Amino acid sequence: AMERGVEPHEVKTDKDFKAFSRLMCHHYWLKLRRYLPDNAFFKGMMDDGHCKILLTTYKGKTVGCSVMVYSEGDAYLWYTASRRKSYASLHPNGVTFWNSIRQAYKDGCQHIHFLDVGLPFRHNPYRDFILSFGGKEVSTLRWFRISFRWLNKLASWLWRE
Repeated sequence: AMERGVEPHEVKTDKDFKAFSRLMCHHYWLKLRRYLPDNAFFKGMMDDGHCKILLTTYKGKTVGCSVMVYSEGDAYLWYTASRRKSYASLHPNGVTFWNSIRQAYKDGCQHIHFLDVGLPFRHNPYRDFILSFGGKEVSTLRWFRISFRWLNKLASWLWRE
């Protein structure tokens, strides 16, 4: 895909940040668990040096983006979005993930953690895609938050470790 013109780079300008914001909002608007922080939050994290936003472009169009958060020598891939159906032949999902892994390696991180890899059901294509990059599946954080307190307690009891 990179030989065909896909270019990964870090967000530095306001124009790139606007493209990132537009793709993230478009990607997460129909998701059930779609909490997406405000743009000011991402700007503040970038300004403080706690995160990097990576953008994948093709012929000037944004086809993928990711948010990497850094803490104690580790990188956390927090949010990702791509136009994997519109640009299927370019594999923007794979290029975006690979760029994130390479960036974490360049920054000297010991580990990279993929957050929000989907619900813990047997056949989850997103989780299988992430596991194809290597590594192991570790479930230490609670993956759900339900607005109704009694449903939240029931889900906590059902999926306790």
